[in-house]
Amino acid sequence: MVRVSARLVLAALSLVLFSWCGVRAEGSPFSNFQVTFGAGWGQADQDDLNDKYIDEFARPAGLLDDHLSNRVSFYGELAYSLPPKHQILLGLSYTGGKTDYGRTELIIDELQQVVGTMTVSNELSVSAVIPHARFKYFMSRGTWSPFVSLGAAYAFGRASLEREVVVDSSQATLWSKEDKYTGRGWGWLISMGIQRSLAGPVSLGVEGGYRQIVTSDLENDAGAVWRFDGARPAQAVRLDFSGWYLQGTVTVEIL
Repeated sequence: MVRVSARLVLAALSLVLFSWCGVRAEGSPFSNFQVTFGAGWGQADQDDLNDKYIDEFARPAGLLDDHLSNRVSFYGELAYSLPPKHQILLGLSYTGGKTDYGRTELIIDELQQVVGTMTVSNELSVSAVIPHARFKYFMSRGTWSPFVSLGAAYAFGRASLEREVVVDSSQATLWSKEDKYTGRGWGWLISMGIQRSLAGPVSLGVEGGYRQIVTSDLENDAGAVWRFDGARPAQAVRLDFSGWYLQGTVTVEIL
């Protein structure tokens, strides 16, 4: 996959925005603001965590059994319409995923009698808050309005690795630990979709596309980098939210 610089995408968006601002300055009567809320399904590659950490270390060690799951993502956008078929949009989205695994072991005394149980559980979760800016072009405007869009994004990613040992039915915690890491990184997204105008200021839509967002090396609060020791040499771990997505939207005109 070719890695496209998000800074180049931002530069292109800025050029388009400045150009259309010039059009408005000449007296265009059309001005419209909209807000959009959406939710949907999103794929995330997470190669470092799924292929390297889970497959090569956590699964053989009995700590985790499945890859990070895809999870519903949410987003909101503010759109500024430009005549006749264009929009500049600023938005904020949230996405994430998790995987967990637990096993129960018997506690045996010196007489080989079962005196209790011990449950060992592990959970790996990731999430990202992603501000984005994008340019949308409508091929036609009417009751049905198909469109394409291109944008740049910046991810604030987080990863959490929790381990816990609980003894007996009292659920008393014998030992627990949580490691938290963060990473940030630029990305880009491209999509296509269609909006259906309803009575009044409301429109419904569906949109699908691809995004490429990879964070920097994950670090804890002390600045220590999370390195996967199963590889030689040890490799730093990154979050990869790249993948296909599909979402439904509700758009409301506010001006």
